[in-house]
Amino acid sequence: MVTSWVTRKKKKGRYIYVLRTKTVGPDGTEKITERSLGRNAKRAREVEQEIQRAEKASFWGVGAMVTKKTKGLAKEISTLFAGRSDVHMKSVQQTFERFIKSVSPPEYLADVTPAHVDQFKLALMSRVSPVTVNKHLRNLRAVFGRAVKRGYLARNPVSMVDFMSLQEPAPKDLSFAEFGKFFNACEAPVDRVFFRVLAVTGLRVGELAVRQWEDLTLESHRLLITGTKTGRARITFLGEHSLELLMEYRRTLGNPINGPMFPPVIKHPSCRWSRRCGLICARAGLDHYTPKDIRSSYLPRGQELGRRFDVGDKGLGHKPKGIGARHYNPIDVELLRDYNEALDEALEDACQSEEIQLRDPYVTPPSKSSQTGRPARKSKRPASA
Repeated sequence: MVTSWVTRKKKKGRYIYVLRTKTVGPDGTEKITERSLGRNAKRAREVEQEIQRAEKASFWGVGAMVTKKTKGLAKEISTLFAGRSDVHMKSVQQTFERFIKSVSPPEYLADVTPAHVDQFKLALMSRVSPVTVNKHLRNLRAVFGRAVKRGYLARNPVSMVDFMSLQEPAPKDLSFAEFGKFFNACEAPVDRVFFRVLAVTGLRVGELAVRQWEDLTLESHRLLITGTKTGRARITFLGEHSLELLMEYRRTLGNPINGPMFPPVIKHPSCRWSRRCGLICARAGLDHYTPKDIRSSYLPRGQELGRRFDVGDKGLGHKPKGIGARHYNPIDVELLRDYNEALDEALEDACQSEEIQLRDPYVTPPSKSSQTGRPARKSKRPASA
């Protein structure tokens, strides 16, 4: 722990201002250093104000978590995370403050036991979702993991506590009729091309979002997929109609030879495309679907057309469990090409046969309460310039 303060000291019959810094190591040893500030009172006040501002802005300074009983614990934590002020540390600080308020707090880090963590977990379970409970437990594990490395703890108490089990909802799949409504509701060319290629190839959003124009071979309709989740590059194929849509989109960009196919995003690609997918579903009057649901439709729609299950499964980038990459039987290129072309043809027929009445995704559909004479909800669509 590091503590600084400004004081006066008599030197050669005159008083001068000095900045003293006390450093306490993990073993309890203290070391005090001094730096002279001269006789300038104004400079001494500025240094003292700077120290006070630093303490207020410190993530682990004085605050709601510091009480008379937890003062020693707060000092140890401030020593652990001295100088850290990134966004992640703010989340960790909030978790630790909740930990201090939710349990009977120990006086020092060495006194923390798994029982304290269990008590904190039970307090969270009654207030927040299981996902948030696991988030706070991960933050707490980071705090105590750092304490173990610095010698304050012998073992991380969070490692002996079970996290909450999460059951992910099973992905839904779209029928050909729903696909037709979905694609006809795409207004932006980039949305129509992206989700059409996603449905024809069964790629993951992250795999398709980072594709480059040089990955595409026009003569064979082949698309090279690198940087996959499994770590193994693979190939897939586009149908005639999906390739034609992609080439039309390419001409709107000025026929680039290389560079990214789709506009790059700052956050994870799934954030942008999930939001776009939700707006298109609302415009088409469909249930809420995600890009993962479009990918999960690749296999059942192919089987509906009479195609082989193993071809579609390998087209998704899967492999049987227990088989290493060395003994993995690569996919039959011609069967995969036929699979994707048949799927592309069926999707094109669905787009031609489905005519829908588009809705405004920013307007809430009428409910029973609107029939009681209450005023209708206004549109949240941003005003056009």
